[in-house]
Amino acid sequence: MSIRIIFVSLVVLVLAISSNACTCASSSVAVINLDVSLAGITIYEKDEKINDDRAGTPNYVYLVSEEEAVSLAGPDFSSTVGISPEDQLIQLVGDIGYRAEGYTVTVNSRLSYEIDIADFEHEMALAKVELTKEGDIVRSSFVFVGMGNGVAKDVTITAVVDGVAEGSTIPISIEARHNLSNE
Repeated sequence: MSIRIIFVSLVVLVLAISSNACTCASSSVAVINLDVSLAGITIYEKDEKINDDRAGTPNYVYLVSEEEAVSLAGPDFSSTVGISPEDQLIQLVGDIGYRAEGYTVTVNSRLSYEIDIADFEHEMALAKVELTKEGDIVRSSFVFVGMGNGVAKDVTITAVVDGVAEGSTIPISIEARHNLSNE
């Protein structure tokens, strides 16, 4: 299943005014999944949603489905590869109806991300990927929205440059549950 996306690109040139005038370029790209609305969704950082008493295990990120999302940092890496979008695509991997193995995010012919999930039954959806490049450092964040009831176990994000893994995140599990007080 392919997911419709749009890219927003912004390039900022910063000039430092000093005797050692430095020119530092920064660019940002946001990949937005148009099939997953962030309207009315509160986005939290991982540390704000971990160790919630409602979670089945204390080290899970806990989300109220269709109300909350979490932003997970991807791996930082140093590279001369650009983040300009070319063949941009967000795709579920191994989707067999109710189960998938994760996502693949293709930014361009040289840069992609693999999001591996050990046990994934659509409890969450990848809503947005933000990439920033400052000098040679590429940073990323991935926004996942709670969508159902269950646990997406061991979510691991790996950056891939020219077919070679450039770094991975530590696995984190995300539990999503519907807000029973609203039903």
